[in-house]
Amino acid sequence: MPARLEDLKPQALVRGIIPDTAVTVVNVQWFGTQAVELTYKDPTGRLGNVLLYRDDEPRLDLVEQGRPWSFD
Repeated sequence: MPARLEDLKPQALVRGIIPDTAVTVVNVQWFGTQAVELTYKDPTGRLGNVLLYRDDEPRLDLVEQGRPWSFD
């Protein structure tokens, strides 16, 4: 499902940051209302940072919403 910058929350799984893979959101820091600095973890556990702008929203896909607690 397409994502907006507001959908990027810790623990959310998102495609469109790294080619051909989903990453887990670690932290989001807003810069005004048009940009965020996204800290993410790739499937190998490596951390990365990227600046995202409103123009980047069409390429972002939210795979799974973050959940604060899960006892599964």
